[in-house]
Amino acid sequence: MSRLIVLFALAFSNTASAQAVHFVDVDDFMFTPSAITIIDGDSVEWGWVGLANHSSTAAAGQSEMWDSGVVGNGSVFSHDFVNGTGLINYYCSPHGSDLGGGQVSGMSASVDVVPSSGLLMNEVLADPASGADVNCDGVADTVDDEFIEIVNTTGAAFDISGATVSDFVAMRHTFPANTVLEPGHAIVVFGGGTPIFDGTSPSTDVWCQDLDSTVQFQVASSGSLGLNNTGDTVTIADAGGLLYDTFGYGSEGGGNESLVHVPELRRGVPELHSLASADTWSPGLLADGSSFVMPPAGPRFASISPAIAGQSNQFLVSNGPASCNTVFIYGNALGAQAFPAGLCPGVELGIVGPTKFAEVMSDGNGDTMLNLIVPAAASGATVAVQAAYPCTCEVTNVVVTQFL
Repeated sequence: MSRLIVLFALAFSNTASAQAVHFVDVDDFMFTPSAITIIDGDSVEWGWVGLANHSSTAAAGQSEMWDSGVVGNGSVFSHDFVNGTGLINYYCSPHGSDLGGGQVSGMSASVDVVPSSGLLMNEVLADPASGADVNCDGVADTVDDEFIEIVNTTGAAFDISGATVSDFVAMRHTFPANTVLEPGHAIVVFGGGTPIFDGTSPSTDVWCQDLDSTVQFQVASSGSLGLNNTGDTVTIADAGGLLYDTFGYGSEGGGNESLVHVPELRRGVPELHSLASADTWSPGLLADGSSFVMPPAGPRFASISPAIAGQSNQFLVSNGPASCNTVFIYGNALGAQAFPAGLCPGVELGIVGPTKFAEVMSDGNGDTMLNLIVPAAASGATVAVQAAYPCTCEVTNVVVTQFL
């Protein structure tokens, strides 16, 4: 990842981030898929399905190092990617080669690690129970009633127009124009049918209630979501291929109930819905049936404009404390992070392992404006930015921006 101009440096202790799991088959003589994109903090699990013995071995000198050893059919090996973003190449030691400088040949593959966007697939249902009308349209259909629930966990509006939902097999849905999620709002994509969540559903099931305007509903533009009950990896990416979120699961997806992050609204290994509540799914709601929580009022990171590398950009923060130092930080991984040096006990930043790049005094109205030239080398980089106020122990929302 290209870095912004670093004006200051602070020491922060890293905290472990939650993980989602991605699956790769080790076959004769290939890794399937051969190129995957994951989010910083995720885990990859390799499963040996071929007849020959193989290894999964990282090329030397990279930020992530692992070696499964040479093993055979039925073996499983996993690695947590926690050392930041970047492309990691790996190979099979008996049937591939490490060419040096991170390059490989022969039986080889790659893992591209990218930062989290704050757009979260909170709940996924791949296997509706027979006879269940999950989309509340009066018809029980195990294809139409599959769903993916997506929540904007950032503090800014998130325009997902043109973004796509794909699984291991194909692209399943393209979000139409003007699909915008406000902070704390959600969208549920069903496989098909006519979702009814306005109080007129013929179904009396507990989840078929009148949900407010913070939740949108769409159906898969391809005609179905096609989620595999025995395991799949669902991804959301923008029209240019920038990864927003992933949701990987195994055979637990075939348990006649949804999978949900526990705790919810944070990336982690998906769990069965019944571990979070007595119900088997909760489209458009938290597992306990309550609404998604809106971000609290307070200092807001309003904008980064024009978000173009190689020229001056304006970083604008509003509604903060008056005449207080505003500390600007950035990083490439979202997650809970304690204030440095024991400041503000119990108050957490939203960026793991951040770097401080500026400190500016807010004005009498609590607004802070920073003008900074972003290096041309940052073009194409996605950066998470936040502001903090040590004088009052307040923090803003995190803004995730890709610089053009």
